[in-house]
Amino acid sequence: MVEFIQQELKNCTRNQKKEVEEYIKEVGKEAVLRVGIKQPHNEIIKLLGRLKFRTSYGQDVLEHSIEVAQFAGLMASELGLNVELAKRAALFHDLGKAVDHEVEGSHALVGGQIARRYGEKNGSSECNSISS
Repeated sequence: MVEFIQQELKNCTRNQKKEVEEYIKEVGKEAVLRVGIKQPHNEIIKLLGRLKFRTSYGQDVLEHSIEVAQFAGLMASELGLNVELAKRAALFHDLGKAVDHEVEGSHALVGGQIARRYGEKNGSSECNSISS
């Protein structure tokens, strides 16, 4: 009987973990759609989704990043600058916070490294913005 209960708990835990992972992906995809940028790498989408579970000053970090991206896009448009670049850099600016408990370094530097690892242009204004 104990073995049966243990197995059921493992199955339940596995199922819940899958559900949370799917939710994280969906939330990340929704953020990209809300901001209106080209689709980033799937790993970046997952990391964006993880930001939903991080808070700063009472607001989840993903919502903060979405708002920053929307403002950055408006400012770039008014100034005649690259709106896509401004939105991407702003949406990804706190990306390192999704993993800062798992790796060494400031969230800004870690976020820049993640962006480069998953295909954002190395040495670009975007990666430099994320890293600063």
